[in-house]
Amino acid sequence: MPPDTARAETPVLDLSGVSYRYGNGRAGRVALNDVTLSVPAGEVFALLGPNGAGKSTLIRTLCGRLRPRAGKVLVNGRNPATSRVARGAIGLVPQDIALYPYLTVRENLVVFGRLAGIRGAHLQQAMDHAIHATGLAARLSQRIETLSGGYKRRANIASALLHNPSLLVLDEPTVGVDLDARTSINGVLSALREEGMAVLITTHDLEQAASVASMVGILSAGQIIALGAPDALVRDRFGDDRELVLLLDAPAPAEAHRLLRSHGFSGLEGGRQWRGRLTSNGPGVESIAEALSTAGGRIRETRVRQPGLDSLYADLTDDGGAA
Repeated sequence: MPPDTARAETPVLDLSGVSYRYGNGRAGRVALNDVTLSVPAGEVFALLGPNGAGKSTLIRTLCGRLRPRAGKVLVNGRNPATSRVARGAIGLVPQDIALYPYLTVRENLVVFGRLAGIRGAHLQQAMDHAIHATGLAARLSQRIETLSGGYKRRANIASALLHNPSLLVLDEPTVGVDLDARTSINGVLSALREEGMAVLITTHDLEQAASVASMVGILSAGQIIALGAPDALVRDRFGDDRELVLLLDAPAPAEAHRLLRSHGFSGLEGGRQWRGRLTSNGPGVESIAEALSTAGGRIRETRVRQPGLDSLYADLTDDGGAA
């Protein structure tokens, strides 16, 4: 279904200066702080961030379940907290499978279609579209409990498509699925984008975000700290620098730990893996390796690579860098 003119001209989702706080006074906690982002028709937007960054609060806010303390949330130009039309324009796919396990895929779609107020020929048309979009035609007679994790995810997405939403919101859509299932789910999202749907996903799967998202936002402590096209963000952050990954036989001893941190490396896996930059005017691989060996660090493997979205995420959030 191609996007109509109104959808193409106005962002489907538009958040401007959105802030939210749980509680008041010293006991209160800021969950969102001046968040601004938009998702137009035909775009997949990936929202990234560590646990506790505010992703769940943002989803609840854009779905109208929470009212922001400041700022505006608009879906097709309407406030979902007060407009049933705006809420009806959202298809929400939760992280947990929200289907009836003992019913077949077809029976689930019928139930969810009727709950959405769709009847008769319109329901069959809606089901046909959802089934085609998610590639479920061969699984319609199977009970949900017998499906693989990937097909359960597809059925979860299909149930959210029945009312033809303008905005599809998916919370961690690849949790618990294998590589093949992730690839197929990415194919579903790409197809929906081509149809003109606006898609927002929250994910810890940086490979998925890099492969399917046209825009990403990194949320940390309730604030957007990076926003833009993945390749452009990586290029702006790293320029011509390369990334050096060091794999150690054992966690870095204290002196090696201090050395690596002084060179800007972040530690992962309890101090067995370290990630840092190679700059044109800084020390090279051999120099770093020699200094590390002198400090008692035993290198098992070195990897030099072009930085990617995972590098950007680790650099901005220092995810795992406390090692």
